[in-house]
Amino acid sequence: MTLRVTRISATADLLGESPVWDSERQLLYWVDGVSRRVHAYRPASGATRDWQVPSIIGSIGLGSGDTLVAGLADGVYSLDLGSGAARPLFRPAPADPRVRFNDGKMDRQGRFLCGSMGVHADPLGQLHRIEASGASIVLARDIRISNTLCFSPNGDTMYFADSLERKIRAYRYGPGDEVAAEPSILVDTGQYNSASDGATVDAEGCLWVALIQIGRLRASRRAVSSTA
Repeated sequence: MTLRVTRISATADLLGESPVWDSERQLLYWVDGVSRRVHAYRPASGATRDWQVPSIIGSIGLGSGDTLVAGLADGVYSLDLGSGAARPLFRPAPADPRVRFNDGKMDRQGRFLCGSMGVHADPLGQLHRIEASGASIVLARDIRISNTLCFSPNGDTMYFADSLERKIRAYRYGPGDEVAAEPSILVDTGQYNSASDGATVDAEGCLWVALIQIGRLRASRRAVSSTA
């Protein structure tokens, strides 16, 4: 495999995360969490656009119509790309200022999974799955920093990490409410002297992971099967 790396942003982000490709609109979205902005880039023309959001933003996913789903500091919101308005879909009650939302991804059924984290890396975070109606369930608890969330191509395996554990978990995953209670450990990133941050899976099922503390990307050399 030959990798080609291209810089697409004219200015550096303070905290660039959560790239999402919209194949219908041919747009690449991502967020600058600290600057509280969502960016869009059209490769065909080089055109860019951005939206300001009301708080720190950790992740986005494609929503219905002209919207994105966004994990903001206090919950999950629908971001209207026409007006720029953010409407709450899910906010835990009672609100806890010690916790904020971070990494998130859409599953193959169109549900948004978003993990929260302790603001000071305390084990207060949870991994939530939110339906379009706003209904939610908790899939994991006692998380310090939620990250590395993604799915196998057919959606039967979910990958997730509490970054400070330096272990990437693999869960059996399905279209219903079932999630394996005990995940397997897919990768121990301690061998690379780093925690894992953002991750994705390519068309061949290979897992790509950003190793935040050493500033590198690593990928599995062969397809990752559902073994959780």
